[in-house]
Amino acid sequence: MLGSLTKGADLTSMIVSASLLKPYSSLQKLGTDMMSRSNYLPEIVACKDPLERSLMVAKFFISGFHPDTFDGKKPFNPILGEQCHHVFNHGEEFGKSYYFSEQVSHHPPIFAAHVVNDKIGVKATLTGKTKVIFGGNFIDVKFPGHKEIYFKEHDELYTIETPFLCVRGVMGIGKKGIERSGQLIVRCEKNWICNKGTLQASRLSRFVGYVERCRWPHQAGYEGEREEEEGIVENLRWVLDINHQCHGCKEWRERGVL
Repeated sequence: MLGSLTKGADLTSMIVSASLLKPYSSLQKLGTDMMSRSNYLPEIVACKDPLERSLMVAKFFISGFHPDTFDGKKPFNPILGEQCHHVFNHGEEFGKSYYFSEQVSHHPPIFAAHVVNDKIGVKATLTGKTKVIFGGNFIDVKFPGHKEIYFKEHDELYTIETPFLCVRGVMGIGKKGIERSGQLIVRCEKNWICNKGTLQASRLSRFVGYVERCRWPHQAGYEGEREEEEGIVENLRWVLDINHQCHGCKEWRERGVL
């Protein structure tokens, strides 16, 4: 079936046998992956330093990224109007986080999701279009769209761009697996903070990147001519391990940055 496809073909509308489908939809998987570390949300709110807080936001959004094996099956496509709801209890002090998502368009496939915890003042909104592109012996799965999260305690709004999925070995050549590829970018306009990171090839649970303190597009010095006095204030390297902790914060304290 895949052998008859050409590179660059869109697999979104491809019809496959039920034997090649997992017993859940991609909408369900999106929710369980994203909220797998919902306990990070109270920790982000409690964090007092904006630089460290921005790294914790990055960690929350990639915490569901784990190297997976490819068994030749995929989640089935959500039907129009399909909804997925989750509730995560953080105890009496931090309340409950509610996750709601819905498939709002079938062709093209578009989802919308919302996360809210009124007790700690957290709101997140996500919208995305599913793009599945055939590349020969691999398939790229991308979710272009908008992701943002707001923390009332700090009056901070973060926008996030996450890496995409790459399914390798679909033609039976080489090692099979599901990896993440592309950049992780977290921005907070209020603090002029921009985190950029890429997945470390040798450690598929680790992102390596840097923090820029920079001016935003409507101000001089961002993504254009970067003069030291108007653009980047700090340029700090960090290592973010999904399974453990952020490396870099201790070094920043020693340098007097935090």
